[in-house]
Amino acid sequence: MISSPVRKLLIRFSMLTGGRLAGAAATLIASLLIARQMGADTLGELSAILAVISVLSVFLSAGFPAVATIFTVEYTTNPRQGHLKGFIQAGWKHAFFGLVICIILAAVFFAMPASPISTPALAGGLTIITAFLLAITV
Repeated sequence: MISSPVRKLLIRFSMLTGGRLAGAAATLIASLLIARQMGADTLGELSAILAVISVLSVFLSAGFPAVATIFTVEYTTNPRQGHLKGFIQAGWKHAFFGLVICIILAAVFFAMPASPISTPALAGGLTIITAFLLAITV
């Protein structure tokens, strides 16, 4: 029989791996459906938009995912719990300002008539998808 800490670790690992696999499968299915229903050109445009969004997400995260684990553990073991609350509040402020930046960037790109984002395929519904993806990037 596997010991309790090892069992917990294996369960968490399998849940995280399963979540990643489910996300990858959902992305694959969505790509296939978009290519099938809207054509390869639209899929190419969406891929370009997703590439821009993933580059933005690197800059907008500002390292919070990496330091959140360290600070959460450190501030939880520290008897002064106010530090953890302050860190969480700072994270929410950062996320809010990142969202505002994304909305402004999306408004600027969609307003530009010669923008690579304002293509005929996007008029058919991808504009909403793109705006949603930009908003959840933060």
